[in-house]
Amino acid sequence: MINIDGSYGLGSGQLTRYALTFSTLSQKAVKITNIRAGRKDPGLKYQHMHAIKVLQELCNAEATNVTVGAKEVTFKPNEIKGGKVKEDIGTAGSITLLIQNIIYPLMFAEKTSKIEITGGTEVSFSPTIDYLDKVIFHF
Repeated sequence: MINIDGSYGLGSGQLTRYALTFSTLSQKAVKITNIRAGRKDPGLKYQHMHAIKVLQELCNAEATNVTVGAKEVTFKPNEIKGGKVKEDIGTAGSITLLIQNIIYPLMFAEKTSKIEITGGTEVSFSPTIDYLDKVIFHF
């Protein structure tokens, strides 16, 4: 298992989200501690928790402590199967941050996937949905 200190650098959710993405892609288990330790309100926020849940569903992963406020999680992925996922962040939490975490694993999924996400599209300190559309996904 790869151990990651989530307080490294800015101690933001970005480290946690990408650790989970790379864990999914490499199929290597990860334990992340001190999640968002550099923030005023540390621990998982809704968009982080839902990113874990979507990745968990896409690759039938085992995950522990997937709750808002959790400062430590473990994630043990399996093959990326893909499929149909419907996820509601439940707040205005950024869907673009969640999309950034699942887009790369989806490229390697066994089958075509359909993802429906409900949440915020114009969230402070996050790329907007237009940015994802016009810059990231512009082909």
